[in-house]
Amino acid sequence: MGTTDCLRESVQHTYDDLHGRLEAACEIHGSASHSHRGSPPIDMLCACVAQHLHAVDEVLLPCLPMHRDTHDFRAAQHEVEVVLAHVKAHEFGSTYEHTFSWSAMWNDVRDAMTALQREEEALVARLCDVLDDGELVKMTDELARREPREPTRPHPYLPHTGAAGQAMRRVMRVVDGFWDEADGRYVPVAPRAPRKAPGPLKQYLMGNPRFDDEE
Repeated sequence: MGTTDCLRESVQHTYDDLHGRLEAACEIHGSASHSHRGSPPIDMLCACVAQHLHAVDEVLLPCLPMHRDTHDFRAAQHEVEVVLAHVKAHEFGSTYEHTFSWSAMWNDVRDAMTALQREEEALVARLCDVLDDGELVKMTDELARREPREPTRPHPYLPHTGAAGQAMRRVMRVVDGFWDEADGRYVPVAPRAPRKAPGPLKQYLMGNPRFDDEE
Protein backbone atom coordinates (compact mmCIF):
# COMPACT_ATOMS: atom_id res chain seq x y z
CA MET A 1 0.00 0.00 0.00
CA GLY A 2 1.39 3.37 -1.01
CA THR A 3 1.96 6.13 1.52
CA THR A 4 2.94 8.95 -0.82
CA ASP A 5 0.38 11.68 -1.49
CA CYS A 6 1.72 12.60 -4.93
CA LEU A 7 -1.28 11.26 -6.85
CA ARG A 8 -3.79 12.81 -4.44
CA GLU A 9 -2.00 16.15 -4.66
CA SER A 10 -1.89 15.96 -8.45
CA VAL A 11 -5.63 15.33 -8.69
CA GLN A 12 -6.35 18.10 -6.18
CA HIS A 13 -4.21 20.53 -8.19
CA THR A 14 -6.06 19.56 -11.37
CA TYR A 15 -9.46 20.19 -9.84
CA ASP A 16 -8.34 23.48 -8.29
CA ASP A 17 -7.41 24.55 -11.81
CA LEU A 18 -10.66 23.25 -13.33
CA HIS A 19 -12.80 24.96 -10.71
CA GLY A 20 -10.90 28.18 -11.36
CA ARG A 21 -11.61 27.84 -15.07
CA LEU A 22 -15.24 27.14 -14.25
CA GLU A 23 -15.56 30.36 -12.26
CA ALA A 24 -13.93 32.30 -15.12
CA ALA A 25 -16.38 30.72 -17.58
CA CYS A 26 -19.31 31.56 -15.30
CA GLU A 27 -18.59 35.23 -15.92
CA ILE A 28 -19.59 34.64 -19.54
CA HIS A 29 -23.33 34.87 -19.90
CA GLY A 30 -26.07 36.48 -21.89
CA SER A 31 -25.31 38.06 -25.23
CA ALA A 32 -21.59 38.32 -24.45
CA SER A 33 -21.19 34.59 -24.99
CA HIS A 34 -23.32 34.23 -28.08
CA SER A 35 -20.53 34.55 -30.60
CA HIS A 36 -20.08 32.31 -33.58
CA ARG A 37 -16.36 32.42 -32.80
CA GLY A 38 -16.95 30.91 -29.38
CA SER A 39 -15.94 32.10 -25.94
CA PRO A 40 -12.33 31.33 -24.90
CA PRO A 41 -13.06 30.78 -21.16
CA ILE A 42 -15.85 28.30 -21.96
CA ASP A 43 -13.83 26.58 -24.68
CA MET A 44 -10.80 26.29 -22.40
CA LEU A 45 -12.89 24.81 -19.59
CA CYS A 46 -14.45 22.19 -21.87
CA ALA A 47 -11.11 21.35 -23.45
CA CYS A 48 -9.23 21.00 -20.15
CA VAL A 49 -11.94 18.78 -18.68
CA ALA A 50 -11.85 16.60 -21.80
CA GLN A 51 -8.05 16.32 -21.67
CA HIS A 52 -8.08 15.33 -18.01
CA LEU A 53 -10.79 12.72 -18.54
CA HIS A 54 -8.95 11.23 -21.51
CA ALA A 55 -5.77 11.02 -19.40
CA VAL A 56 -7.63 9.34 -16.53
CA ASP A 57 -9.04 6.85 -19.05
CA GLU A 58 -5.53 5.96 -20.18
CA VAL A 59 -3.59 6.03 -16.91
CA LEU A 60 -5.80 5.43 -13.86
CA LEU A 61 -8.82 3.38 -14.89
CA PRO A 62 -6.96 0.41 -16.44
CA CYS A 63 -5.57 -0.39 -12.99
CA LEU A 64 -9.07 -0.99 -11.58
CA PRO A 65 -11.03 -2.19 -14.63
CA MET A 66 -13.79 -4.03 -12.77
CA HIS A 67 -13.96 -2.13 -9.48
CA ARG A 68 -17.10 -0.38 -8.26
CA ASP A 69 -15.23 2.92 -7.99
CA THR A 70 -14.55 2.72 -11.72
CA HIS A 71 -18.25 2.31 -12.49
CA ASP A 72 -19.16 5.25 -10.26
CA PHE A 73 -16.49 7.40 -11.85
CA ARG A 74 -17.76 6.53 -15.32
CA ALA A 75 -21.26 7.65 -14.36
CA ALA A 76 -19.94 10.97 -13.01
CA GLN A 77 -17.76 11.40 -16.11
CA HIS A 78 -20.76 10.90 -18.35
CA GLU A 79 -22.78 13.49 -16.43
CA VAL A 80 -20.01 16.10 -16.72
CA GLU A 81 -19.66 15.51 -20.44
CA VAL A 82 -23.43 15.86 -20.94
CA VAL A 83 -23.72 19.14 -19.03
CA LEU A 84 -20.68 20.58 -20.84
CA ALA A 85 -22.26 19.61 -24.16
CA HIS A 86 -25.28 21.67 -23.10
CA VAL A 87 -22.98 24.56 -22.20
CA LYS A 88 -21.44 24.46 -25.67
CA ALA A 89 -24.87 24.44 -27.27
CA HIS A 90 -25.92 27.34 -25.03
CA GLU A 91 -22.75 29.21 -25.94
CA PHE A 92 -23.62 29.18 -29.63
CA GLY A 93 -27.27 30.09 -29.07
CA SER A 94 -28.93 26.74 -29.80
CA THR A 95 -32.69 27.06 -29.97
CA TYR A 96 -32.96 23.88 -27.90
CA GLU A 97 -31.30 25.64 -24.96
CA HIS A 98 -33.36 28.84 -24.85
CA THR A 99 -35.52 27.64 -21.95
CA PHE A 100 -32.46 27.25 -19.68
CA SER A 101 -30.81 30.23 -17.99
CA TRP A 102 -27.05 30.58 -17.74
CA SER A 103 -27.24 30.53 -13.95
CA ALA A 104 -29.11 27.20 -13.96
CA MET A 105 -26.65 25.83 -16.52
CA TRP A 106 -23.62 26.76 -14.41
CA ASN A 107 -25.21 25.31 -11.27
CA ASP A 108 -25.56 22.01 -13.12
CA VAL A 109 -21.90 22.17 -14.14
CA ARG A 110 -20.78 22.89 -10.57
CA ASP A 111 -22.80 19.97 -9.23
CA ALA A 112 -21.46 17.62 -11.90
CA MET A 113 -17.85 18.74 -11.39
CA THR A 114 -18.14 18.30 -7.63
CA ALA A 115 -19.50 14.78 -8.08
CA LEU A 116 -16.74 13.96 -10.58
CA GLN A 117 -14.04 15.15 -8.20
CA ARG A 118 -15.54 13.09 -5.36
CA GLU A 119 -15.55 9.93 -7.50
CA GLU A 120 -12.04 10.52 -8.78
CA GLU A 121 -10.77 11.00 -5.24
CA ALA A 122 -12.39 7.67 -4.32
CA LEU A 123 -10.66 6.11 -7.32
CA VAL A 124 -7.31 7.51 -6.20
CA ALA A 125 -7.85 6.29 -2.63
CA ARG A 126 -8.46 2.79 -3.98
CA LEU A 127 -5.32 2.98 -6.12
CA CYS A 128 -3.32 4.03 -3.07
CA ASP A 129 -4.58 0.86 -1.36
CA VAL A 130 -3.34 -1.47 -4.08
CA LEU A 131 -0.18 0.22 -5.44
CA ASP A 132 3.16 0.92 -3.79
CA ASP A 133 4.88 4.29 -3.65
CA GLY A 134 6.99 3.69 -6.74
CA GLU A 135 3.96 2.76 -8.82
CA LEU A 136 2.04 5.81 -7.57
CA VAL A 137 4.90 8.15 -8.46
CA LYS A 138 5.16 6.60 -11.91
CA MET A 139 1.39 6.92 -12.40
CA THR A 140 1.42 10.57 -11.30
CA ASP A 141 4.22 11.39 -13.71
CA GLU A 142 2.45 9.59 -16.56
CA LEU A 143 -0.79 11.45 -15.87
CA ALA A 144 1.04 14.79 -15.96
CA ARG A 145 2.87 13.82 -19.16
CA ARG A 146 -0.21 12.66 -21.04
CA GLU A 147 -2.80 15.27 -20.06
CA PRO A 148 -1.54 18.25 -22.12
CA ARG A 149 -1.36 16.02 -25.22
CA GLU A 150 -4.79 14.45 -24.93
CA PRO A 151 -7.71 15.22 -27.29
CA THR A 152 -9.72 18.33 -26.44
CA ARG A 153 -13.18 17.00 -27.33
CA PRO A 154 -15.53 15.14 -24.98
CA HIS A 155 -18.00 12.53 -26.23
CA PRO A 156 -21.02 12.53 -23.92
CA TYR A 157 -23.25 10.32 -26.06
CA LEU A 158 -20.88 7.40 -26.57
CA PRO A 159 -21.04 4.27 -24.38
CA HIS A 160 -18.96 4.77 -21.23
CA THR A 161 -18.80 1.27 -19.79
CA GLY A 162 -18.10 -2.26 -20.92
CA ALA A 163 -16.34 -3.49 -24.03
CA ALA A 164 -18.38 -1.19 -26.29
CA GLY A 165 -17.33 1.88 -24.32
CA GLN A 166 -13.67 0.88 -24.38
CA ALA A 167 -13.74 0.18 -28.11
CA MET A 168 -15.48 3.47 -28.94
CA ARG A 169 -13.06 5.49 -26.81
CA ARG A 170 -10.14 3.94 -28.68
CA VAL A 171 -11.70 4.81 -32.03
CA MET A 172 -12.57 8.36 -31.02
CA ARG A 173 -9.08 9.04 -29.69
CA VAL A 174 -7.78 8.49 -33.20
CA VAL A 175 -10.54 10.63 -34.73
CA ASP A 176 -10.04 13.41 -32.16
CA GLY A 177 -6.32 13.42 -32.73
CA PHE A 178 -6.93 13.93 -36.44
CA TRP A 179 -9.34 16.84 -35.93
CA ASP A 180 -7.16 18.47 -33.28
CA GLU A 181 -4.35 18.59 -35.81
CA ALA A 182 -6.50 19.50 -38.80
CA ASP A 183 -8.88 22.00 -37.21
CA GLY A 184 -6.89 23.38 -34.29
CA ARG A 185 -7.16 22.50 -30.61
CA TYR A 186 -9.32 24.38 -28.14
CA VAL A 187 -6.15 24.62 -26.04
CA PRO A 188 -3.51 26.16 -28.33
CA VAL A 189 -0.10 24.56 -28.25
CA ALA A 190 1.61 27.27 -30.32
CA PRO A 191 0.65 30.50 -32.13
CA ARG A 192 -1.06 29.78 -35.41
CA ALA A 193 -0.88 31.84 -38.55
CA PRO A 194 -4.24 33.17 -39.82
CA ARG A 195 -5.98 30.75 -42.15
CA LYS A 196 -8.74 31.07 -44.65
CA ALA A 197 -12.08 29.65 -43.60
CA PRO A 198 -12.73 26.22 -45.17
CA GLY A 199 -15.11 26.10 -48.10
CA PRO A 200 -18.73 24.95 -47.76
CA LEU A 201 -17.97 21.35 -48.78
CA LYS A 202 -15.16 21.02 -46.24
CA GLN A 203 -17.35 22.58 -43.56
CA TYR A 204 -20.04 20.02 -44.31
CA LEU A 205 -17.62 17.09 -44.20
CA MET A 206 -16.09 18.36 -40.96
CA GLY A 207 -19.47 18.91 -39.36
CA ASN A 208 -18.02 22.20 -38.07
CA PRO A 209 -19.42 25.29 -39.83
CA ARG A 210 -17.27 28.41 -39.60
CA PHE A 211 -18.33 32.01 -39.48
CA ASP A 212 -14.95 33.67 -39.99
CA ASP A 213 -14.89 37.08 -41.58
CA GLU A 214 -11.70 36.64 -43.53
CA GLU A 215 -11.91 35.57 -47.12
